[in-house]
Amino acid sequence: MATNAYAFPCEFVQQVQRINLQNSASSQSVVLTGFRSGEVKAIHCWLTLSTDNALVTSTGVYQPFVWYLPSSVVMTYAGDIYARYENATSPLWNLINGNKTPVIDNIYITAGSPPTPTTPSAAAPPTSSWVELPFAQTLLDDDAHHTLVHGKPITNGIVNLDLVTPTASAYWVLNVSYIYNSTLLMSQGTCDYVF
Repeated sequence: MATNAYAFPCEFVQQVQRINLQNSASSQSVVLTGFRSGEVKAIHCWLTLSTDNALVTSTGVYQPFVWYLPSSVVMTYAGDIYARYENATSPLWNLINGNKTPVIDNIYITAGSPPTPTTPSAAAPPTSSWVELPFAQTLLDDDAHHTLVHGKPITNGIVNLDLVTPTASAYWVLNVSYIYNSTLLMSQGTCDYVF
């Protein structure tokens, strides 16, 4: 392996970026930045409320992992529309394009030591949802390790999201994570991501 290397295809999920939104229930535009050089396969986004991360003193509960679904999302790159999900239909289209629904069951957490899961008597267990905005053709995980599907190289272009929050609130936060095509290149005892 002094001159050869083993290449293992994989996805790279970039750490989340958080963007505070306006206090509005109408459509608002957000410019996404922070792309690395490489092929972006998709953008995952979800909403959180900054108040969910604060302790509710009356119940002793906080909800840092409860995510909310935008009512509407339109993603454009260089003026072209790559994804349009209106009337909260993104889970349906994400399920059609993949094999898993972008919704999970969740729990509330008490502020004890250690923190413990709980469900307040007045509240049902929450669900958390996110939106998958594709730049590449969908490829299910069964074939992902031997079939390359190119993403969209984001160079000097601008990715815009036009979204509608479920309600008007000054506490909405948009969370975005970029999914990249990548390869793990292994040689001489090292392993590096290559984009």
